Amino acid sequence: MARSFVDRWVSRLRRSAREEIQETARSALHYVVLYAITAVAGLMALVFLTLAVFWSLTLELSPIAAALIITIFYAVVAALVLLWASWNGSAATVSGPHLQEEGAEPENAGDGGTPDVTDMMGVNLDSVARTLASAGFQTESLVVSASSEVLKQLTPLQFVALVFVGSFLFGRRLRRR
Repeated sequence: MARSFVDRWVSRLRRSAREEIQETARSALHYVVLYAITAVAGLMALVFLTLAVFWSLTLELSPIAAALIITIFYAVVAALVLLWASWNGSAATVSGPHLQEEGAEPENAGDGGTPDVTDMMGVNLDSVARTLASAGFQTESLVVSASSEVLKQLTPLQFVALVFVGSFLFGRRLRRR
């Protein structure tokens, strides 16, 4: 009896996951097609705008000078976009929450120095659990402590996968209500 319940539950979960994936794929394909059409239309507009500028410049200048002006314009635009893309925003991340004091050694420096997910999140979950426990929230404190221990064992990719699976299950749960 219990085995058939689990089989039915897994079958239902698999079916709903397949439907959700198909719906997401249809939606993604729809947006990809729309973005592709938009990109092609934008490119065509840029080509015709370039031709119009070229023809209007050839009324005043030679065709070679007009082509050089347009080429220099596109080279400047490309250089600006390249500079913008290569800017890493280091000034914006200097005051991030996960920075440590100078001379402070990371907690897991002995194991190769790779930070765990809780270090990368910038939150000390153990202190959150202690605060919850001192405020009288014992169950919540235990949940945060257990979550902290699980997160310490996860790689960032595993953490992201866990978030996606949890979000999917949470969304399915909300959709049933």
